[in-house]
Amino acid sequence: MSQSQRPDFFELQNGSKAKLPFSDTEYENRLAGLRQLMASSGVDAMLLTSMHNIAYYSGFLYCS
Repeated sequence: MSQSQRPDFFELQNGSKAKLPFSDTEYENRLAGLRQLMASSGVDAMLLTSMHNIAYYSGFLYCS
């Protein structure tokens, strides 16, 4: 279905990618630590719901 067929339909555009608030090395170290903890605990997937944990592991701080 296109926008002309449905006038209330809109398409969101992503903005430019934000720079991480920490170095690439720090990012890799955080993910490696999480993956190691997951493997040693037998956890296959992780769902983060706390904004603090999301920010720590992804660098994503907020939406406006």
